[in-house]
Amino acid sequence: MDPSLRLQPQLEVIDKYNSILSLPILPLSEDDHFKRQAAVLQASLLDREFDWCAAPVFLLLSDHKGNDEEWYYQLFSTLCKVIPALTTHTECYLFPYGCSAMLLAWRHLEYLLCEKRHPYIWVLAVDSDPRLSSGVVGQPQQHHIQLNSGIAAESVLLVKIRLSEIGLTRNWFASETRDREITEANIESLFRCYSTEHSKGIQQFYAPNTGSAELVEKWTTAYYLLHPFVGSRTQIVMTGVTTGELGACSGLYNLLHLYRRYECGEYLHSTLQLEISESQYLGAASYTWHQ
Repeated sequence: MDPSLRLQPQLEVIDKYNSILSLPILPLSEDDHFKRQAAVLQASLLDREFDWCAAPVFLLLSDHKGNDEEWYYQLFSTLCKVIPALTTHTECYLFPYGCSAMLLAWRHLEYLLCEKRHPYIWVLAVDSDPRLSSGVVGQPQQHHIQLNSGIAAESVLLVKIRLSEIGLTRNWFASETRDREITEANIESLFRCYSTEHSKGIQQFYAPNTGSAELVEKWTTAYYLLHPFVGSRTQIVMTGVTTGELGACSGLYNLLHLYRRYECGEYLHSTLQLEISESQYLGAASYTWHQ
C-alpha cells in the first residue's frame, strides 16, 4: 500500500456490535493441543452464527518452531471442524506467527480493504497454551500462576475490521523474522529502525510481559535505543501481566486494548506496540487516532 494513502482518513475501525472478546474457562482434559484449541473455539462460538463467506477471514494462529507445514495443516483442519465454512472459503488467510500475527497481517488487511474494496474483514485469533493440553495434565507445575515461561492462558478473539473516517491509523511498521529464537540484538535492530524511520514521541508503549523474566529482559535491555522518543511521560502498558500468555491472540488483544482507550479519550498522541513471538517472529507498529 502507498504510504501516503495510509495517512489519509481511511482508517481501520473495530465494529463493537460485531465483535467477540472471549476468554473461556474450560476444565483440563486429555485432548491434544489441536483439539484443545478447537474446544476453546467451539465454546466461544456456541449459539452464535456468522456469515463467514461474506468477507475475507484472517486466521491468527500460534507459531511453531521449524515452520512445519504438516503441523499447521493439522491445526487448520482441526479448527475447520468447528467452522466448516473455512474449508472451502476462497479468501481464508492463515497467519501462523504467534504474538506477532496481527502486526504481520496488517499489510494484507490494508490491501484487501483499500485496493480490493472489501467492506470488512473478519479477524479470528485462536490459541491455547500447550501446558493446558494433555502433555501437562497431572503435572504439578500446571497450576502455578507464575512460571518461568510465563502465565499459561488461552483465548479466542473475533473482530470485524472496516474502513472509517474515525479510528486508528498505522503510521509505521517493522518486523524481524529469524530461523532461530528472537534475541536482544533483533529488538535493538528494530528500535534503531524506529528511531531513524519514524522518530516520533511515544506516549504509550505496549510491551510484552507475561511473567517471564527472560522475555522482559529482551526488550528492556534495548529500550534505551528509543531515547529521546520515550521518557518520563511515556506510559508502559503490559497487558500480559493480567491476561497471561495469549499467544496468537496477543497482538489483536493489545490492538483492541489501545483502540478502546483512544476511543474513550484516555490515550493521546502516538502509541508503539511491540510483539515478540515464542519462536522467530518480531513486530512493532506505531498508531495514532484520527477523528
